[in-house]
Amino acid sequence: MQQEQQANQTFNSRIPLPASVAALAAPVTSRVRESLEKLTPAQRLKVAPVRAALLAAGTQSVDLVVFSGPPYNGVAFGGYVLLDTTPPVCVWGTVSVKSVELDSGGITREGGCLESAGGH
Repeated sequence: MQQEQQANQTFNSRIPLPASVAALAAPVTSRVRESLEKLTPAQRLKVAPVRAALLAAGTQSVDLVVFSGPPYNGVAFGGYVLLDTTPPVCVWGTVSVKSVELDSGGITREGGCLESAGGH
């Protein structure tokens, strides 16, 4: 059973980025973090300002997901950054009153930037 559960979650694992692509993504990821950190505490709890900050920093509007509510104490997001690379580069994380949690990397094996909650 445990082996089946592990196999069922492999679709959430990420495709690794080559070092050259990760290097190209680093400045964009920094801009995204800086843009989110400029939000006021009140703005960090609202989807629209977080979405605007992400777009201003260089995330693509297509397939950008920004949402709030449980289990997050803030706003969660995931989307592609504006780079012409293969594989594509994703940024994802959460924004709360106290912090900005941001990661970047490759797409999931399922093909998105955010991990899926359920299994197949």
